[in-house]
Amino acid sequence: MRVKRFILTVLCMAAVIVSAGCALKGGQVGNRVGAVATDHWQVKPVRMRVYPSTRFVQYENQLALEARVEFLDELRDPMKAVGRLRFEVYAANRDGEVTDQKRLFAWDVPMMRVEENREYYDAVTRAYLFRLGLESLPPNLERTLLRVTFMPPTGERLEATAVVMVQ
Repeated sequence: MRVKRFILTVLCMAAVIVSAGCALKGGQVGNRVGAVATDHWQVKPVRMRVYPSTRFVQYENQLALEARVEFLDELRDPMKAVGRLRFEVYAANRDGEVTDQKRLFAWDVPMMRVEENREYYDAVTRAYLFRLGLESLPPNLERTLLRVTFMPPTGERLEATAVVMVQ
């Protein structure tokens, strides 16, 4: 008789726990993959900046644009991002304004997969480092305007610019 009461008590407690879990989850047990809660804060990049240390360098015997890009959330904290980046370089005047709409260089960099993200992310600076190879710079070029566009899988595009001196 005691065993039957014990089993009945355990079953009743299990039923209460399961029903409480369902009530907490809005009638669902567990989390659905891909479900998005609209009443919660979504951590995502809302701002992007190009580090001032971005520059043209010789890297492994090749000229490259060494660009550091940082993504920030709504609290202005650095974070990782998933999406595609487009880098564009234009000739600029002393005020950092584009002198000619003709683009000098462009690169498309995917960061959709873990491996791609890991390749560029620098945990020390909490920013991404890109070394973008190029053949040569036009003669008499003193400064350029770098425009970086970030295209996430969903949501709004982000854009940042920086003047990069040619040394």
